Amino acid sequence: MSEVDVAPASASRPPTPSSNATKPSLRPAAAVLLVVLGLGLVVLWRIASGTEQHSWDRGAVAPAVVELTGGHTYAISIAGGVPTEVEDGVSPDELSCSASASGIGTQRLTLADEQEGTKATNQIASFVSPVTGSVEVACRGLTGVFVDDADGAGFDWAGVLLWFGVAALAVGLPLGLSTLRESVRAGDDDEIE
Repeated sequence: MSEVDVAPASASRPPTPSSNATKPSLRPAAAVLLVVLGLGLVVLWRIASGTEQHSWDRGAVAPAVVELTGGHTYAISIAGGVPTEVEDGVSPDELSCSASASGIGTQRLTLADEQEGTKATNQIASFVSPVTGSVEVACRGLTGVFVDDADGAGFDWAGVLLWFGVAALAVGLPLGLSTLRESVRAGDDDEIE
């Protein structure tokens, strides 16, 4: 048997250059892109929120009629919710709403009221629709009554824009700040050498 010289494993590998020295980091570009994207989406949210017709949209006007399906549960909302209802002089326990449609005339709705202290932002009550079709929903003592989840209600695109805008900023800003911090530290290290 002959003896074979075995070199250490580290000696057989050529040295590799540091990956930081050969490739520029994509982090600064990604940070700038995410911050610009986030700010753009927040601007679009601000524009879109003024064009939608939901109780939470600023300047929205409640539709005169909404499309409902008999037997489905819907929410009645007003801008500001229960606190606004109370300010308007309507107690949540005394809320009275009706549905008017061809075929049923005007019918009082059986409501599940939201009470003071509720976590619902704009919702003041819910009801089961007595009819399918175009329905006018009105509540005694309140103006601007919305059925935000009615069959014909538009999707809340402004909310989607806001969510993605905040998410892009939540990732982009810390990424940008950490990149800036690293470049400042690298500059300090260069001065020391």
